[in-house]
Amino acid sequence: MSLASDMPEVHAHWSPNEKVACEEAIGVSYVGGRALVSMKHVGLNVAMDPFVNSAFLELNGGLVVVAADDPGMHSSQNEQDSRCLADFARVPCLEPHNQQQCYDMTRAAFDISEQYHLPVMIRIPTRLAHSRSQVKTGPAVTDDRTVHFEKEVNNWVLAPSISPTRLKALIHKNKDIATDEQAQRWNRIPAGRGSIPLGIVASGITSNYIAEVQKLMSTDLPVCHIGLFPFDTRAVKPFVHSCGQVLVIEDGSPYLEQKICLLSSDQSQVLGRQSGHIPTTGELNPRIVMQAVAQALGRQTEELKPVDLPLELTRRPPELCQGCSHRDTFTALKQAISSHPDTVVFGDIGCYTLGWLPPFSAIDTTVCMGASIGMAKGAAEGGLKHPVAIIGDSTFLHTGINGLLGAAAENTPMTVIIFNNSTTGMTGGQPLLLDGEKLRQLVIGLGVDPAHVRNITALPARHDEMAKVIAAEMDHAGLSVISSSRECIQTVKRSKT
Repeated sequence: MSLASDMPEVHAHWSPNEKVACEEAIGVSYVGGRALVSMKHVGLNVAMDPFVNSAFLELNGGLVVVAADDPGMHSSQNEQDSRCLADFARVPCLEPHNQQQCYDMTRAAFDISEQYHLPVMIRIPTRLAHSRSQVKTGPAVTDDRTVHFEKEVNNWVLAPSISPTRLKALIHKNKDIATDEQAQRWNRIPAGRGSIPLGIVASGITSNYIAEVQKLMSTDLPVCHIGLFPFDTRAVKPFVHSCGQVLVIEDGSPYLEQKICLLSSDQSQVLGRQSGHIPTTGELNPRIVMQAVAQALGRQTEELKPVDLPLELTRRPPELCQGCSHRDTFTALKQAISSHPDTVVFGDIGCYTLGWLPPFSAIDTTVCMGASIGMAKGAAEGGLKHPVAIIGDSTFLHTGINGLLGAAAENTPMTVIIFNNSTTGMTGGQPLLLDGEKLRQLVIGLGVDPAHVRNITALPARHDEMAKVIAAEMDHAGLSVISSSRECIQTVKRSKT
């Protein structure tokens, strides 16, 4: 599909999973095209194999990886920091602080990628990913490149005889980027002011919080903003040494704080998550930043007027939509397992993960995308009776297929229920790559006995029928797969408008 109706030259699509998306982007780069691949932070885990190895390649066209982190875990199972993975892979990482920088840094990322023949990461947190703003666009990039593949280039084959040389080249590239004036323009390092009692080092969106806090508290603390990793430590070190104390403000892990500690002559004077001035976990906000600044300045937070403190909003717990087909599937599942109180239901990632919450309380485990089938298989092999794995249709296509392939090969005594609402409901209703009878044929093609590949319709009027089918397949001595099907209520509503 086109990214926009007026940009037919841009090809955009949903891949089966993040690993495949990253591999497709590498393929575009191989033949001289530009590619951008986007994913959540936990999706980057799925893509780590091609992502890490792509840094060893001498890429052709620009390759940009956008990782959307989730500090505070608003809709994720962890709050890992993608900067750490970029550092691990020795991939440059740009961290914008507003929407304009998202645009500007993306253009710069392609330039850096093509200059150094490296993938470049752009890290955005929840607040940028879930907000919008007008941006000032730059001149259109004239692209007269043609498709080509240089077969004689040995830098594209990661064989043991090639990789050691590529690793040395990768290390040198990182050193060059750290001193590249054009690339380092994203880092704003204050000029020396002599002795500074308290200085701030920040990255990403936290610069916005600091600007707001400085205005509210009538302070004028110097701020060193780091927008690109790796950064020139020689340029930042004088600023750190000129400060009596340095407060590091960053969303995520103390990644930048640890690097600033290495530049300080007295690490005890570097304040942040490690020192306890900022909570060790969770998303930052102006209130937290204000309290950290007040503590570092020796001011009591009680001195701050209530009107100065930013509002703290109450979080609303999520729930399955009214009319959601998953509600009917969970209700039937609960009835089916009522005669087997020791049954363990292995959950997965999707809207149906909310089945863990009341009133259903129907899920016992959730770890990562596509894990339910493999976990149920392992539990069955460990001696557990009647294990049930639940997985969404899009999650099954994402990373559940391999788990079912293994279970089918051994006819593992377990039941898999595919919550089939014919869309990727949790992320906006994207179309499935495979649905209906084709999905059933895929399951059978993986080796599941067709007699135990069942379909049920997720409707309140079919409740008893649904419960009987689930109970019967749980009593089967081998592997069974049930597709519980009804279209997502949200896509139904959109199709009628």
